[in-house]
Amino acid sequence: MLLTQNRRIQKWLRSRQTLIVALQQLCFHRPFWKTESLMLVSSVQEFCQQLIDYTSLGHFEIYEHIQSPLLHSIFQTTLRILDFNDRYQTSLDPIQFERDLSFIAENLAYRFEWEDDLIKEINLSAA
Repeated sequence: MLLTQNRRIQKWLRSRQTLIVALQQLCFHRPFWKTESLMLVSSVQEFCQQLIDYTSLGHFEIYEHIQSPLLHSIFQTTLRILDFNDRYQTSLDPIQFERDLSFIAENLAYRFEWEDDLIKEINLSAA
């Protein structure tokens, strides 16, 4: 079971890295209001896809196998992630997007910290 859990965590962390790369690539288009619309939309769609993939992987591969008070905080960021994804699936206001992206990036930073703490908990309980 420990080996399987370690594989899940490694897969999840690789997905996190892919998400971070997608966020960096999206940020290269700043300021968003000056970027060609099609290029920006494509980058936003890629980022949103990676965001949902990463979030889903955590929920379905990791969180369902553990109990921790950290999950409440992580789940709050999930709601914000889903809202962000829904908002930018259909339209894109570059100025509002700048604010929303900063907000979601800050939430991801908190989430990554909580998830790292969660991984430590998993490793301690497995020892």
